[in-house]
Amino acid sequence: PYADRAPLDAPIVEEFRVGDMTVAWTGDEVVVEASALAVDAEELPADDPSEPAASAEPAQLLRVALEPTAARAFVERAQLIVAARRRPCIWCGGPLDADGHLCPRMN
Repeated sequence: PYADRAPLDAPIVEEFRVGDMTVAWTGDEVVVEASALAVDAEELPADDPSEPAASAEPAQLLRVALEPTAARAFVERAQLIVAARRRPCIWCGGPLDADGHLCPRMN
């Protein structure tokens, strides 16, 4: 069986933050859909009357169809990554590196 042990590409740049996620089994493939997290109107910047009105953007959606063996390999790799997690900082909850980290709460 295929085992993905290659290092992750770095740096990881997010395209969008996931809100809703669905997983479906169609019989011959596993389909995963991840849609963008909805942004609250309060988080949006105030409208600038000097700028033209922005048109509504379509919702971002990532849809991936995997063969069952690839889906199983993905799950096994994800379990390894989660199990190898770094301990969280007791003050800010951020991940600790081997040498600690620069904690924003230790100002």
